[in-house]
Amino acid sequence: MAYSQDIYNRIVAFLHDDDWKYEFDEEREVIKMGVSLKCKLKNTRVLIDLRETKYIAYATVPLNADDDCKAEMTRLLNRINWSMMFGNFEMDERDGEIRFRMPVNCACDGMPSRDIIRDSIVIPVLMVQKYGDAIVKVLMGACDWKTAYEATEKKD
Repeated sequence: MAYSQDIYNRIVAFLHDDDWKYEFDEEREVIKMGVSLKCKLKNTRVLIDLRETKYIAYATVPLNADDDCKAEMTRLLNRINWSMMFGNFEMDERDGEIRFRMPVNCACDGMPSRDIIRDSIVIPVLMVQKYGDAIVKVLMGACDWKTAYEATEKKD
């Protein structure tokens, strides 16, 4: 799969200018970096999947959902997604991987601006941080999805 060198250059320039530490996986065509969080998860891994006319930024949850909590996790993520303006949480039903996904289409308007690049990286990180405690509670079976969600909303 080919990726846009122009999109790559624009993202890397942003990361360099803002002192982000990252690495590029040439084989997978992915920019990778770790980010510390202020929640029970403590950190997330950001992946920027480069494509020919777009890129997708992901912030992953470092814990996977077991079969016994996937139904509750699906309910929690659906409720969280209901109020999202940009991006969404998703869970891989096969292995329980949870991540926040933020696609950026560059085909129509050309190259993304610094603000769009910043938002596409920061919003996923902030969403994993905001909802990380609720995700952990459901993963550990500490409460049901509704209680976990309501506790998160009370913090705001």
